[in-house]
Amino acid sequence: MAEIDDALDGLPKDDLCYSSLTESKRSVQEKISKCKQFLPFEYFLTAPK
Repeated sequence: MAEIDDALDGLPKDDLCYSSLTESKRSVQEKISKCKQFLPFEYFLTAPK
């Protein structure tokens, strides 16, 4: 995410790429959040039944 933040800092808000980059950042954050919600594979190997 630091790379995206650096790129956003270097762009003026009226640049054509700015809105695309902010949308990409939001999408990446959502995907990371969804991935963090999944249990690790090892949990299913050791989970009580």
